[in-house]
Amino acid sequence: MNSIGERVRVARMAKGLSQRALAAKIGVSAMAVSKYEREMDLPGSGVMLRLSKALEMKPEFFFRQIRLDLSEPKYRCAKTLKLKEKKIIEAKAKESVERFLEAQDLLAPEGRFNGFNAEISIKVQEDVENAALKMRKDWDLGEDSIENLTQILEDHGFCVQGLPWIEKFVACTFMIQSANKRPVIVFNSNSTIPGDRQRFSLAHELGHLCMAINDGVAHETAANRFAGAFLVPRRKVYFELGNKRRHLDIEELLHLKLKYGLSMRGWIHRAEDLGILPSKEAVRLKRLFKDKGWDKKEPGDQLPQEQPARLKQMVLKALSEEQITHSRAAEILGVPLTEVLHRTAFK
Repeated sequence: MNSIGERVRVARMAKGLSQRALAAKIGVSAMAVSKYEREMDLPGSGVMLRLSKALEMKPEFFFRQIRLDLSEPKYRCAKTLKLKEKKIIEAKAKESVERFLEAQDLLAPEGRFNGFNAEISIKVQEDVENAALKMRKDWDLGEDSIENLTQILEDHGFCVQGLPWIEKFVACTFMIQSANKRPVIVFNSNSTIPGDRQRFSLAHELGHLCMAINDGVAHETAANRFAGAFLVPRRKVYFELGNKRRHLDIEELLHLKLKYGLSMRGWIHRAEDLGILPSKEAVRLKRLFKDKGWDKKEPGDQLPQEQPARLKQMVLKALSEEQITHSRAAEILGVPLTEVLHRTAFK
């Protein structure tokens, strides 16, 4: 089981605080905080209340009895993140995943995960197309557009979590190290990031998790191609674009983005990868997007981000069945009690 000291350390790191900064907030010495975290001393009740307030965690958090061992995280665009930012992400992810597992064990034990062991061998880049089709077939998705990728991942046992405030963070993956290894995908849920970029990041991370990529194959290129192929299988690309094109119209790309949830630049890459669009024209279009700033925000209507819903669904079900109180629901969701009361006020 996790100790109070470990809880203090995780919550402090999630807030991005040093031991000295936390000590100043709760009125003790930095040495005292160090002793709490190393289990050399236990904080008294008054200090516990101040810790709860300073770290914005309910007191119950410090006594939660869940053991969670996460693998080393794998980051997308890791070079843009500082070590301190990575530690904040990892601490926040750990706390969030713990609440999810606690809710599942308590509220929906029949939904426990049986393990994720999909590893599709990738020897050349062209194998990626078949890997994406295999995942769709294994999950009975057919080849039509995926309305909600986050929901699909949650339905297949993935723990999907959003972190909204670290600007340079894109996404990362963990594995919960247990008898049945469970994949975790953490993404940047900042509202300024459009939904098509979020969906691509989720599909990209899925590619990393389900493919065993040979050393001779560029891993990031393969994961990017998997993301595009998973969101829009090649047969659908040929159906929409035809077998050969000289140009792609911007309005056409916008229509396809809204239909399939793959970005306009993603469609350009799909057309180039499948030999539909000449590389020279693909390069011209990608340069046009960069020059106009469309690589940051594409023209036209933006797709909203998808939000994980499984945890809320479990908690609302438990409230409806009177398995838990409103205050317990707030603790599991990690939100103020007033927010839970507001959600159920229409009853």
